[in-house]
Amino acid sequence: MSDVVKRKTEPGTRRAAQARATRRRITDQALELFLRHGYAATTLDQIAAQAGVAVQTVYFHFGNKATVLKEVVDVLAVGDDEPIPLLDRPWVERVRQEPDSRRALAIWLSNGRVIFYQGGTDHEDHP
Repeated sequence: MSDVVKRKTEPGTRRAAQARATRRRITDQALELFLRHGYAATTLDQIAAQAGVAVQTVYFHFGNKATVLKEVVDVLAVGDDEPIPLLDRPWVERVRQEPDSRRALAIWLSNGRVIFYQGGTDHEDHP
């Protein structure tokens, strides 16, 4: 009898990149549907169809609709789907280290604008 071990996808592999792209496609489509129809009226079947995946894929990645919503909110809050919490971002550390409170606020606001308006990623070159 052989033991079958299910391994998580290793970060940095092609398979991990594909899984991340699938997750992002699901969250992007979920956001569109949540905005168009509302959270309560949107089903996982609709999200899956819109994302071009089987509903089982949505369950595999998220487990339930509440977790899909959490991921959507998390991506909106930081502007990308990198597995780095907002408060662990390099630009946030620059805010913490900045002795001038006005400059610290400028760094925070600059990066906040990028996230809010462009859905962008960290821009450490901002003031």
